[in-house]
Amino acid sequence: MKISLNWLKQYLDLPKSLSPEELALKLTMSTVEVEEVIDQREKYEKMIVGEITDIIDHPDADRLKVCKVKDGSGSRQVVCGGNNIYQGMKCVLALPGAKVRWHGEGEEITLGKTKIRGIESDGMICAADEVGLPFEYRSPAGGVVDLQTGKAGQDLAQALGLDDVIIDIDNKSVTHRPDLWGHYGIAREIAAIFGLKLKPLELEEIKEGDEVKLKIKVEDKENCSRYMGLVMTGLKVEPSPDWLKKLLVSVGVRPINNLVDITNYVMLEFGRPSHAFDRREVNGDTIIVRRAASGEKFTTLDGVAREMTDKMTLVCDKERAIDLAGIMGGENSEIKDDTTEIILELANFNATNIRRTAGALNLRTEAAVRFEKSLAPSLAELGLKRIVTLIKQLVPSAEVASKLIDEDYEKEEKRLIDLDLEFLNKKIGQEIPKKEVVRILENLEFEIKDNKESLEVKVPDFRSTKDISIPEDLVEEVARIYGYDNLTPQMPLVNMTPPEDNKALRVKKDLHDVLSLALGSTETYNYSFTGQKNLDLLGLKSEDHLELKNYFSEEQKYLRLSLFENLLFNLPLNLRFYDQINLYELGRVYTQAQGEYPTDPGKKSYLNRQERFVCGVYFYKNQQPFLKVKGLLETVLAYLGVDYQFQLGSKKDLPTFVDPERYLEIKAGESVLGWLAQLNKRVGEDLEAESGACLWQLNFELLVKHAQDKIKYQPLPKYPGMNYDFSIVVDYQAAWSEIRSEVMAISDIINRVELFDIFEDKKIGQDKKSLAFHVELLAEDKTLTSQEGEAVEKKIREVLQSKFKAEIR
Repeated sequence: MKISLNWLKQYLDLPKSLSPEELALKLTMSTVEVEEVIDQREKYEKMIVGEITDIIDHPDADRLKVCKVKDGSGSRQVVCGGNNIYQGMKCVLALPGAKVRWHGEGEEITLGKTKIRGIESDGMICAADEVGLPFEYRSPAGGVVDLQTGKAGQDLAQALGLDDVIIDIDNKSVTHRPDLWGHYGIAREIAAIFGLKLKPLELEEIKEGDEVKLKIKVEDKENCSRYMGLVMTGLKVEPSPDWLKKLLVSVGVRPINNLVDITNYVMLEFGRPSHAFDRREVNGDTIIVRRAASGEKFTTLDGVAREMTDKMTLVCDKERAIDLAGIMGGENSEIKDDTTEIILELANFNATNIRRTAGALNLRTEAAVRFEKSLAPSLAELGLKRIVTLIKQLVPSAEVASKLIDEDYEKEEKRLIDLDLEFLNKKIGQEIPKKEVVRILENLEFEIKDNKESLEVKVPDFRSTKDISIPEDLVEEVARIYGYDNLTPQMPLVNMTPPEDNKALRVKKDLHDVLSLALGSTETYNYSFTGQKNLDLLGLKSEDHLELKNYFSEEQKYLRLSLFENLLFNLPLNLRFYDQINLYELGRVYTQAQGEYPTDPGKKSYLNRQERFVCGVYFYKNQQPFLKVKGLLETVLAYLGVDYQFQLGSKKDLPTFVDPERYLEIKAGESVLGWLAQLNKRVGEDLEAESGACLWQLNFELLVKHAQDKIKYQPLPKYPGMNYDFSIVVDYQAAWSEIRSEVMAISDIINRVELFDIFEDKKIGQDKKSLAFHVELLAEDKTLTSQEGEAVEKKIREVLQSKFKAEIR
């Protein structure tokens, strides 16, 4: 959005010492993001008004002329190819050093004194597009500019009033501020920042007439909350005065005629769009605001026939549509050169509907951009008065010929906010004097009532739509105008004591770190609900589960009693894509037992007990991953500092979906921390995991209890150790935990016994299995001799053979 500094000066007396760059910086620091400051004078450096005093033919070129041009201090010879030059013509003379675009194309070039076909040329007589002049200066036949104004030698920017400074604002920074989509709103902000006073606007009270009976009917009240209209007569369409044209051109708007230019001017002044209809084209002086019919065609001012939907709003007369509400007028009712009477419209249209309509039709106009910001209804009245005032100034014969019709369906309520001064100072982090707070808010046109410790603040109409609504909004207003750079940096005043240690949260984070980051497991999140189909497949009973009264579907009828009721069913979904799957989930299960949290203390009613578990599923196609998962759990428990052991568990309380022959309990002290098991064959086949999946479960609350905070230091051994590997065949029922315990008890120098393989095959016997394990020997006070190692090895063999009838291979 472009803001003209000359335009702003209509409302403010800016200090002469205030540079445009400083103004832009202040605006950026407090209100809007300024992207660029453009000084128009720089664009027209080394360009003056020239007056052609003599023209002769070029001796060596049929289409070129040799001109004598007065430059204010003398005369210059310039070769020119313009087809519209004449003696006495005021032209744009670019002097050597000026930057121009040859024929308005390509990159800029810097002029110098040169020869054209052998004739010296000291400058260039330019066309509008060669020096970047607005379109209104372009000659119809593409000739050079015929200025018809200014004095020879006068700076071009000064002569044409192109000595403005343009402040280019990023639109994204004002999307929440409809009041800043016009020059007056920006001027109000500048006044508040620098403590200046706004000049009063020229506004005349509307003197209503009675000659014309204007009728307005709003049928689509959902999308049109207010519609103001009146008829003006005695008009004359003519070019706008220079001051108006220059201001419009400075911000990139093409002047058309006085009536259209005034409506554009007021839109750029207040951010308040309006529209004027040629009264001759409005049948019966009747305005009807209605929904479009689906498929209805309407031709807008740009000459494009557009197809409407029944979600769009049209402004119509008795017979036809004449305006696409809030976006663009109709070609059939536009202002013409001979228009003498108009119907003036200022309305409020639904912001969401405007945005959707503009998007659907790919017609995002300046009016639509402003309407979609939720304009305050009161701006309609202000805009109407301003337009009528300006029309009467430019066309003295103009008068209002009808009553002012105001169909208002959205009565504005004054919004009051109580601003506690202690709250404000606490939020800002610095005490702002009450007098300064009041000054800032009043400069922003808030009304203030002093209640000693607080201020009762009345929000102005133009800030009440989706902008200022809570005390925090007022805190922001005070802080930004006071200046964030004026706030004294301070160290935080809060107590910086460290928070209490939440061990459960820390263990949860450590679990995620070791499982997801270190071990490559994938965390899953499943719903807490399950269905009868899942329970039947796993062999579970629905009567053990809590049943929902308002379940969404049969698949979500019960609250889960085990994470595996959902987690296992992630297996077939992933088996389609991967041969190796490593999933885990941390979540709650829901029991029928009474919990500790009351729902109604008076009735002594409690929520059902919930428990947290972390469970995992590991599958590796055509392999038995039992030992891999055991190693995974060893890594997890070691990372958490849990003192644990694996042991054969009781088969009495086994889950129904595991293999009882491949089941280990994990104990920590006297507590059963969890278990490790292989999925039974029946469930595995149903889940398309015939080759076997391994499951594990840890009780999260017990995990938190047994996790160790302290890291134990264990020095490296001073002396080398000795390693022996054993491979034995034992009965299938022989427990590894017992074998390990017996071996560890043989000698004090046995430091570690570690199982690394289990093998089962018909070749070694139907009820037999092969175990392979490492034994590490280590002494703390000496280097072991080979004789000592061999003696322990012999003893291990004897114990294995005598106690477990082991066949040593």
